[in-house]
Amino acid sequence: MDSKNTYAERTYTEITDIRDKQKLDRLLGVIPDEVKTIVDIGCGNGLITNELHKSFDVLGADINASKLRFVKAPHIQASCDAIPRPDKSFDLVFSSEMIEHLPDDLFDRTLREFERLSKHYILITVPNREPLHKLQVRCNQCGRVYHKNGHLQNFSKESIAGLFPGWKVAALQEFGKPVRGYKKYLARLKHQLTPPQAWIPSHWIKSQGVPYHFCIHCGARNELKGAFNPIAFAIDSVNTLISAKHPSHLLILLRKNDNAWE
Repeated sequence: MDSKNTYAERTYTEITDIRDKQKLDRLLGVIPDEVKTIVDIGCGNGLITNELHKSFDVLGADINASKLRFVKAPHIQASCDAIPRPDKSFDLVFSSEMIEHLPDDLFDRTLREFERLSKHYILITVPNREPLHKLQVRCNQCGRVYHKNGHLQNFSKESIAGLFPGWKVAALQEFGKPVRGYKKYLARLKHQLTPPQAWIPSHWIKSQGVPYHFCIHCGARNELKGAFNPIAFAIDSVNTLISAKHPSHLLILLRKNDNAWE
């Protein structure tokens, strides 16, 4: 397969991310005053990186060259687990909405890379208590099922705080638009009884903002149409009655235990 068609290297011709001023304000509000240098790992097309660059010495890093074309700050193409910089190169290692995309082996190596690069702080944002079964889709090309946004990991306040042994939690916040959870047994029932076109209703697609998805297995682009199905509608309605909402995002700032500034 041509590497340009893989999920990680799919071509970006425009910025499609939804700007989130609330997230940026929260990030700026928790970054310690003494921080001067930041590496943004998995910086994507630089929506946050470019804003941070106005106040800090920032290096953006991403594996996807087509995303980096939009990054105005200094940047490099690199895998999240192998940033070509010496140990303790940055006051703060930052990553936003990236680690949830990583398979287990790459996930573990990436966390250790964050620790290696940081002098003092690690700052991460991720989806909060995301039910990965909620946004399952099936690729029209290869037929495999996966999360619409390519997410492989999910997090809660409790789980994310335990990812970095030996680091202190300096800030831990839930924020963002309230999002409803989804019972796993209801999602399993919906996937068994209804066609894939009915798994994600049209109003979910509208709220997501992007009416397509890229297969994490074969790289194919698939359009989302949200076909109505009475069984899927009934199951979604039951879930609405029994599942609570919670803030969509989670932010954690960690500080090294030996956080003496050099």
